[in-house]
Amino acid sequence: HYPFRKFKIKQDATRKKALSLEQLHTLRNWEVEEYQERYRDLFILMVLMRGINIGDLCLLKKEDVIDGRIEYKRQKTHKAYSIKIEPEIQELIDRYAGQGEYLLNVMDTYREYDDFKSRMNKGLKEIGEVKYKKQGRKEKTPLFPDLSTNWARHTFATIALNECELPRDMISDLLGHSEGLDVTNIYIKQDLAKMDAAARKVIDKVMYDK
Repeated sequence: HYPFRKFKIKQDATRKKALSLEQLHTLRNWEVEEYQERYRDLFILMVLMRGINIGDLCLLKKEDVIDGRIEYKRQKTHKAYSIKIEPEIQELIDRYAGQGEYLLNVMDTYREYDDFKSRMNKGLKEIGEVKYKKQGRKEKTPLFPDLSTNWARHTFATIALNECELPRDMISDLLGHSEGLDVTNIYIKQDLAKMDAAARKVIDKVMYDK
């Protein structure tokens, strides 16, 4: 006799968490505080690398670089990814190169990438205009108060669709929504060339607006 058995609450559409191309350019060119620079740069790197998850990025090892590509499996889905290391990606990797087995230096100082992720998310949210009040107190006006590492994947997809006008099935492939890649298969190699060209279009938009 439950009176609400047939009553359903309408769910609102999930709010998109993505920067527009213009917003991403603003973030990339913003004069950030010193402690925010690595967070901002790694967010840009995540976008350039097709929205790679922060955990996957931090845990990449130098041995994952094979013939000019980064070959890895996503922790969440265990799907294989193969990303061409474009010059802009290489520049950021070199800037934050790891001293040991890891590709980047995050794991040189953090035991768990979640600790770094928390600090990075806090730092990204604090990027913005800074004014100094009496007694040197800082007053911050964030550019994007909700910005986090999770936005990189959505930002890549949004720019790929809206600015680069890439087909939705190609964007799906770039995000790894299709079947896992077998880089030994000649047909998949041909697809990789198309995916590389598509990803290059996004990089050109992000870095050079062309």
